[in-house]
Amino acid sequence: MPKKILILTVGGSCEPIVNAISKTSPDFVYFVCSSGSKGSRKVVDGKDKPCQEREKDGTVKTMPSIVDQAGLQAEKYEIIEIEDPDDFQMCYEKLLEVKSDIEKRFADESLSVIANYTGGTKTMSAALVAFSLLTDWDLQCNVGPRVDLIKVRSGDVPVPVSVAQVRIRQHLQIVSELLRGYHYGEAVEVLERLLTDSRYMPGEIRRELIKANNLCKGFNAWDLFDHREALSFLEHYGEFTGRWLAFLRKLIKAQDQEQGGYEEVEDLLLNAERRAVQMRFDDAVARLYRAVELLAQIRLKKQYQIDTSNVDLSKVPESVRTKLIPDDDGKVRIGQSWAYAILTAMDNEPMGEVYRKWEKRLKNALTKRNFSILAHGNVPIDKATYDEVSSTVCSFI
Repeated sequence: MPKKILILTVGGSCEPIVNAISKTSPDFVYFVCSSGSKGSRKVVDGKDKPCQEREKDGTVKTMPSIVDQAGLQAEKYEIIEIEDPDDFQMCYEKLLEVKSDIEKRFADESLSVIANYTGGTKTMSAALVAFSLLTDWDLQCNVGPRVDLIKVRSGDVPVPVSVAQVRIRQHLQIVSELLRGYHYGEAVEVLERLLTDSRYMPGEIRRELIKANNLCKGFNAWDLFDHREALSFLEHYGEFTGRWLAFLRKLIKAQDQEQGGYEEVEDLLLNAERRAVQMRFDDAVARLYRAVELLAQIRLKKQYQIDTSNVDLSKVPESVRTKLIPDDDGKVRIGQSWAYAILTAMDNEPMGEVYRKWEKRLKNALTKRNFSILAHGNVPIDKATYDEVSSTVCSFI
């Protein structure tokens, strides 16, 4: 069983607080109260009879402190004092202290944290509710008979407050922002945390969140170039992913060299655009460089059956063949420059002809990639550099 932690905002009325402790039976209690001579601190563990309750006939009844009434031992509670209980920021920061203390005091223990906002100033209660919505704390409020608009009278009972729908909306707003930046992996983390933590979630909403989670997993795998893994997630939601599935299947077939052409090049260009949206310009330019290289590799393979990882020299024009040197294992491996050198040496090769016109501009643009930390240098690539390289590469392709 998880250890039960109860957090209470304390005002001038002791009975609801005592009732909450009695009915909840916590293992540890945090009292959040106001300090000073007129504050609620004294009713928590003050001497004599600091608690006062006004009877229906107007008389005042005095009673022992909250901890005495609840039978709490000193090691079973902590008091958090707030100098200005009407300062929302101050109240919120004190709750941060409570959270930090819980994490230290109960490290590695299974916990159920309940936040009761019945007592205290409106600001203290509002801060506790707001803070709880951003954590995994359960909310609780005392409910009982009211004979006026002042407060809950005797007979009140602490009841759980359902905030599942509010938490879902908050998490989905975060997911929406993440997806605008193509942060699929981070969106998966938020959705899985929501699915794990949210209690009393309606089945229909849970199914929609599972669907969203799987879609994000699929697109995240795609961004990592794991196209088969992406297909395994996305193909189950064809009514939503149809326009992506068609391209994804063509992409996989092109990789298997079953059919297709330059889908991999387009995929790299689109991936580069997404990295640029995330301001990861070094990653984006590295993908653009690879797209230029891959374009030539595919052309050589499809049109001339030349594999750049093991070049058949008999298929290479003599003007280039004599310049290619085998590695120690006897294989000839070539990179981007030599791949385009072969294409430009071929008779009536349209890609080679285009490359001749673009060669100087391409080399000038891609040289900036060579100075990046992901290539051979340590110069970071900024947006202006990315825009220049992207414009040149995309126009060429």
